Amino acid sequence: MNDWMIQMPANGVFCFFPRGVVDYSEGVYGLVRAFRTAGARSILMTLSPVLDESAKDFMVKFHDTWLSSTPQMTPGEAMRRTRLHFIRHKDIKYRDPEFWSPYVMVGR
Repeated sequence: MNDWMIQMPANGVFCFFPRGVVDYSEGVYGLVRAFRTAGARSILMTLSPVLDESAKDFMVKFHDTWLSSTPQMTPGEAMRRTRLHFIRHKDIKYRDPEFWSPYVMVGR
């Protein structure tokens, strides 16, 4: 597999710091730029904090979709299909935009 993908949760150590001085001049752009410069082709991140349980459900579905396709699809296409899966889900809690909308893919 030739793809590098970085996953950055907004409520993880990468980009949400509740203490100290916060510099809003670049937001998550600085981290995205750093990872892209280092060679990451895709960055999957959230723009707002997400619950652990929903993050697990979303990421398991995303990875199953991405890695089980033949031929292997791009991470961006896997992201699109994962979102559609939850938008059309029979359980209303998964259809709620609060569940699937915080996730964004930067790159391909």
